[in-house]
Amino acid sequence: MINVSIKTHNDTVIYILAYGHAKGNDCFNVVCSSFSFILRTFLSILDCEEESFDVDNTLRGYLEFKASFKDLNKKSLCYYSNFLIRGIKDLCFEYPCDIKLILEEVNGNK
Repeated sequence: MINVSIKTHNDTVIYILAYGHAKGNDCFNVVCSSFSFILRTFLSILDCEEESFDVDNTLRGYLEFKASFKDLNKKSLCYYSNFLIRGIKDLCFEYPCDIKLILEEVNGNK
């Protein structure tokens, strides 16, 4: 199972911890591939926008993301975060035995 913990501040992702693998045949799993695609797209967009963040993915099946955004109220960060969270929620809905999401709003208004 892929375990994903996301912390947001005013609906903007500030922290991600993802670890584990979904079981699959022949070392391939649609959930792992889909999750990887969604996460890599999120990180690539942030990189293109020259946002400041750190990623630790030194271990296989493990990723930790820490944001150090200058402006957490920037609208585009909210859109990118929404893309990531909705994509992961959809995977959780379709494949509840393969991926689990824990979503936490910190210091926000939720």
